[in-house]
Amino acid sequence: ADMAAFVQDTGTDGLQHLVDADGSLWSRFRVVSQPSFAFVAPDGSVETFAGALGEEQLRTRAATLAAR
Repeated sequence: ADMAAFVQDTGTDGLQHLVDADGSLWSRFRVVSQPSFAFVAPDGSVETFAGALGEEQLRTRAATLAAR
């Protein structure tokens, strides 16, 4: 319920949201703070970014990874 409220409040329903209750995803992608993003390209490579990203920055990063 909390995640659904967050998604609705932030208008981020176009992104995949995950609840990492045990911290295993944070560890796997070396996330050390929030907000953080882990962009996974079709080839399996991962790019992480710690900090806030605006709409245009998100679109640019996603398009770059999708083109790989």
